[in-house]
Amino acid sequence: MAEVQVDTHLRRSSLDLSMSDELSSCGAVLLGPGPLSPRVLHPPPTDSLPSVRTLLEHKALHEGLEDAFFVADLGAVIRQHKKWQRCLPRVEPFYAVKCNTDPEVLRTLLPLCAGFDCASKGEIETMLGMGVSPSNIIYANPCKSPEHIRYARDHGVHLMTFDNADELAKVKAINPQAKMVLRILTDDSKSVCRFGTKFGAHLPATYPLLQTARHLGLDVVGVSFHVGSGCQDPMAFDDAVRRAKKVFEEGARLGYRFSLLDVGGGFPGSEKRHSADDPDIHGKAEGSVTFEAIAAVLGRAIYTHFPDPAVRVIAEPGRYYVAPAFTLATTITSRRAVYHPAVAAGDSLNAANDSTLPQRAVSMDCGSAEVGEGGRADGGKPGGVLIEESGAEGLRQETAQGTLSAGEDKSFMYYVNDGVYGSFNCLLFDHAQAFPKVLSAKARPVRHKESAWVGAWYECSVWGPTCDSMDCISKKTLLPEMMIGDWLYFEEMGAYTLSAASRFNGFELSHVFYTNTEALP
Repeated sequence: MAEVQVDTHLRRSSLDLSMSDELSSCGAVLLGPGPLSPRVLHPPPTDSLPSVRTLLEHKALHEGLEDAFFVADLGAVIRQHKKWQRCLPRVEPFYAVKCNTDPEVLRTLLPLCAGFDCASKGEIETMLGMGVSPSNIIYANPCKSPEHIRYARDHGVHLMTFDNADELAKVKAINPQAKMVLRILTDDSKSVCRFGTKFGAHLPATYPLLQTARHLGLDVVGVSFHVGSGCQDPMAFDDAVRRAKKVFEEGARLGYRFSLLDVGGGFPGSEKRHSADDPDIHGKAEGSVTFEAIAAVLGRAIYTHFPDPAVRVIAEPGRYYVAPAFTLATTITSRRAVYHPAVAAGDSLNAANDSTLPQRAVSMDCGSAEVGEGGRADGGKPGGVLIEESGAEGLRQETAQGTLSAGEDKSFMYYVNDGVYGSFNCLLFDHAQAFPKVLSAKARPVRHKESAWVGAWYECSVWGPTCDSMDCISKKTLLPEMMIGDWLYFEEMGAYTLSAASRFNGFELSHVFYTNTEALP
């Protein structure tokens, strides 16, 4: 978790007058490293609040900050909650604390979420310390430490999950007053992160488990499931709700009257292609599923199988709330030019037109192109770049300005000041992808909706700061020639980044600066 302190005095000497007036007049709260201030830091949501882009440029290009940093728009969290209320009005969100434990995110969510999903003593302690009622916490870990169960018991947190008989016996011995929720196994084969290999009771085992709970005198109050993180099939939720209904019926046969359905997580935090902010070229990521599509299926399944309003329905969204709220800016601290023989023109053309090679679209902030067939980009959108994962050199891309060649005689290795041991740990643990965008190149800002970059694009790789060769953010991408001191930024960096970052090799965690561009509902 990034440590933060309050800095309410912007240094006017380091700003041009217009930038300083814009930031100070709107009450922007900028936070840096140090102990957490006890006061709540929510700037008033007004139209004059600085945008994420404004804060990025202010800190990187005007104040001359050299360390990597985040800009967190708490308003994005609020907007996600408003969408949740529109799409899933019956489902009460219990935010998954593990996803992002930033104090300002948690404070923003306090008046929004019905409760919080905690998986350990530490997370429970954090939320109780913020004033959350114990009754608004679900201890959503089917296999808990005895010490942590005792802590939860002593602090009034009784709602908790289980998926095996040994857990029931353990809870009975420590907290016989617990309110138990049976986590069942679902089909998570269409999810990026599958949890079924570790948690969840198979349907043939659910009735015997309920019999064991009844024999022990434990109060089972409901059923939970998790379709996996990054679910790509909305029908997985429909299937899971059907399974939960069967377990409700099993409980009724044993004399239980279940009152809780926990539909878990798996809700996407973003639906946009990793490209420019141009609405004409924005769309959902290739192959991705929208939150609205999932909500439509889930809402219909709940209405069909659980029409009784006496059954409380909760969920455990994490990335849904925070992924789009955080943008990470990194500066190039070192670079290496790698010179290599040019590929013959015919070979380059063949490589560029080989549709069998894996492809990926990468762009600057000023444009993008949609990947089509045959190793080309459709539509001729300015700034769009297509690269080949095979490492073929001399790839070419048509833009509005003509044909640009990529890395025919050299490529670059760029080293930035955050990496996989820090904020980019999500690349290893969360199956994330990092898409660099250019904030400044050759010491000048690259602004939104400018024309395409005029000049050559080069094949390059982006590396983190540690001595480990595994610390690679992007093995192959295309960027204009960058200089030491130039800035790259990465959007949608709010999920499973800060919460798992380390100080390996002695590198500090990235700073966090905040704005708020949305009023509370």
